[in-house]
Amino acid sequence: MLMFEPSLPQVPDIDKLLDQSRIREAQDYKHKCEIMYRASHMNEDKSRVLLFNNPPPNLNNWTGDESCQRYMPSWIPTESVSF
Repeated sequence: MLMFEPSLPQVPDIDKLLDQSRIREAQDYKHKCEIMYRASHMNEDKSRVLLFNNPPPNLNNWTGDESCQRYMPSWIPTESVSF
């Protein structure tokens, strides 16, 4: 058991009391998270506008207009050969 002298005050050092570094680090982290959150929402809005103006092609279109078949050479037959 420790005994304290009644004449000494039980207060931490003034340097420890005035140290605001942890609070500043937490504020900086919060600020960075808020910026990333706002940026992600702006990017999501821009992506929605781009997809609305330029819809992706229909890859299930087998006529060759929008599917991957438009990149195949025309001299290769598309019918499968059965034996």
